[in-house]
Amino acid sequence: MFKQQLSIVLLLAAVSFARGQVAPAANGRASTLSAGGTIAAFIPYPNAAKTLAGYPNNVLTGVGAFVDFAPSNWWGIEAEGHWLRFHEFAQIHEDTYLVGPRLQLRLRHFRFYGKALYGFGEFGFPYEYAQERTPLVAFGGGAEYTLTRRISVRALDGEFQHWLNFQNHGLSPYGASAGVAYRLF
Repeated sequence: MFKQQLSIVLLLAAVSFARGQVAPAANGRASTLSAGGTIAAFIPYPNAAKTLAGYPNNVLTGVGAFVDFAPSNWWGIEAEGHWLRFHEFAQIHEDTYLVGPRLQLRLRHFRFYGKALYGFGEFGFPYEYAQERTPLVAFGGGAEYTLTRRISVRALDGEFQHWLNFQNHGLSPYGASAGVAYRLF
């Protein structure tokens, strides 16, 4: 009788130390929510030479923020904003606010993704002469590296934007950003 009780106690102790699936993976939910910050560099107006004649097409730099919600391991939703206010020439700047779907692929510690975003941008004309707000679409992709369970590095995020109806003919800036994200859950 003692041997049976001892074997049951040892079996229960062994089961309590055994590792298995975590609850979200076991019930099919693998939702994550991450937030982070970036530094960004964009070519602001590569196709607007007539609109901004006489102004050099310098690289605008600035900061950004993003939030990623991934209800599955394959897709999610990204919201981001960029405030390109550094390295201005004649006080020309761009701010963008975007949201849209994101597809991702995980390979060990790396996550590769592509995104299609929609939102609006604000363009500051030379010497604060005027501001223009216009809708825009953006397509991009990048790679993230997971450092710890909570922290990942957005090593590269490239983006091509098309500002619809900007000065009646559009604007197509492009650029890249890099940053750090913190996984909230």
